[in-house]
Amino acid sequence: MAGEALWYPQVIRTTMSFAVLGMLVLSPALWVTSAPLFAFGLAIFGASFGSAEVAINVEGAAIEREMNKTVLPMMHGFYSFGTLFGAGVGMAVTGFGLPAAPHILAAALVAILPIAIAIRAIPDGTGKNAAEVAHGEAKGLPVWRDAQLLLIGVIVTAMAFAEGSANDWLPLLMVDGHGFSPTSGSLIYAGFTLGMTLGRFTGGWFIDRYSRVAVVRGSAVMGALGIGLIIFVDNPGWRASRCCCGALAPRSASR
Repeated sequence: MAGEALWYPQVIRTTMSFAVLGMLVLSPALWVTSAPLFAFGLAIFGASFGSAEVAINVEGAAIEREMNKTVLPMMHGFYSFGTLFGAGVGMAVTGFGLPAAPHILAAALVAILPIAIAIRAIPDGTGKNAAEVAHGEAKGLPVWRDAQLLLIGVIVTAMAFAEGSANDWLPLLMVDGHGFSPTSGSLIYAGFTLGMTLGRFTGGWFIDRYSRVAVVRGSAVMGALGIGLIIFVDNPGWRASRCCCGALAPRSASR
């Protein structure tokens, strides 16, 4: 286990580098309107970023155990803050009529410097001691036989599915399904990311005060209500506000 912990920083370094590479592939794919090349770039970006998220969460969980305090939601909050900032920039460039190809290229180039700085700051061997302790403890049930763990996996999958669907389809739903302008669709998505940011920054406080079970239950109800109103209610003001409400729920529950 200790040896595995030593790999996590290297996984983060490698996968984040490939995520930037995937973004750099997307821009020329749009210039030449090549669907296969665009799909290839998305595959590189998605696989790399997803792998990096797993390793980053493992590192964050190790830090949380050492501190004996709920801090992982706050760490995710800074990620959501970056998403909110990116949504604002996207809304602005959409309003100015900038094509997607140079926009994605600029985003990839801008991401290189902060990622390079962050990668250099990752220490080797983070979580090593915690891994050694875990290795010395008695082994529990295998993953596939632990019913409680499997149910947690189902909950996480449902919350991630709701968030991922909104990330991919919310602007398109607002423009094509509800008749908003592209700029307004981006603005609504910015509201969704604002809800995610608030949910992540406040999630730790709610967990410490009301317990994880209560937060998961309440967040699941809020998420279902928000999604239902977005789909079925025709009032534009209600749809925009429910995007923010629906974003709070998955973030609080999943962190």
